[in-house]
Amino acid sequence: MSGIQDPDFPYNEETQLKIQAFFKSKVRKPNKRSKAKQYYTVSEKGDLNILDESKTVISTIPLQYYRDYSKEELDNLEKERREAIIKVEEEIESNKKLFRETNDMETKFNINSEIQVLELKRSSLISPYKSIKDVKSIDIKDIILEEEKEKRKMGDLVYQVVTRNFPLWKLYGKYTVSKEVLDVVQQKGVRLELGEVFLTNGRVARLFNKEDDEYNGFLSIYLVKEFIYNDINFSSPYQAFEYTRLKLLKQDELAEKLLTTRSVRSIRHWVKETRTMVPETKQLWEEILKEFYTQNSDLMKKLLETKDAILSFVSKAKYLGGIGIDIEDEDRFDTSKWKYKDNIVGDVLMNLRKEMSQLPEEGQTKQVSDYEDSVVSEEEVQAKKKAAIINTMKKKVSFNSV
Repeated sequence: MSGIQDPDFPYNEETQLKIQAFFKSKVRKPNKRSKAKQYYTVSEKGDLNILDESKTVISTIPLQYYRDYSKEELDNLEKERREAIIKVEEEIESNKKLFRETNDMETKFNINSEIQVLELKRSSLISPYKSIKDVKSIDIKDIILEEEKEKRKMGDLVYQVVTRNFPLWKLYGKYTVSKEVLDVVQQKGVRLELGEVFLTNGRVARLFNKEDDEYNGFLSIYLVKEFIYNDINFSSPYQAFEYTRLKLLKQDELAEKLLTTRSVRSIRHWVKETRTMVPETKQLWEEILKEFYTQNSDLMKKLLETKDAILSFVSKAKYLGGIGIDIEDEDRFDTSKWKYKDNIVGDVLMNLRKEMSQLPEEGQTKQVSDYEDSVVSEEEVQAKKKAAIINTMKKKVSFNSV
């Protein structure tokens, strides 16, 4: 059981010790003097039962299943590793530049320490289980010409290959609590596309939230891409939803304020005190997302390419149609732990995908150009920023001249 004590191993310390005891009992000779004896069986669910002498189950260890990474998953991991190495190398070069430019010794010391940390990080990214250690070689001794047979001691660099305490199972696969996932991979030969994950029930899914997600950002309600809904030009589905929701709640002034920005961050800030869920939530998303995707053919193409994958908006915000779980929470893979199982936004997207897939390609998108009102344009946003900078500079000049 190499690596069983690793902190990332999918069992707590107590369970790890129990598993170790099981394997030790399989290889050691029976001890007649031992008073307490334990027996083991495997349950119907595939878990490890621990029994006493009377063959009564005294505890059960829920076993997880190990599965090999698919080629797509390995390719994805390798891509992420390369990108991480490049990022660290850029940080190293940036710090080296700062080191050369500064004359302050304390700053140089701090920068040098940071570079050493980054180099160790780069080394672990290049090879997580092996590294090269610089071993201090024998100092070069001064040659004393008067001495007979004087020899120079070599001062060449000496390196040693060091093996890190890194469990190899992390490189080639992962543990899952779901036998369904293992069966899907091994028996049905299902392979994941970039951006896809397995849920614990064995289904392939795309879990989305942020618009800057490299693989699933096209599903995000926060994606900034203009479209027209109810004769108004919006910058994102999120803006359209919040505007319409606030109108239904008779918050007209706040709703109109949303049209003065294209920033998702600003909209979130303005509506944070008014997150009341409206009964029409699903209907609103059906209307808004249909307009959004049918008016943006590139996004419609990507939506249809998700095939039959489960789509889920992983957000704590119930009023937005999320499943009540944070995008970083491990429970997002287990549908039984979703707080809001109706999965409103994801369900709407899956229904839209099904509807559009049954239409000919020319019927999947449409062109809309006329609208009565509009969100502030990108040009207007840039003009406001420029004006704000000019005003700030004028104030500084005015202050300095006083």
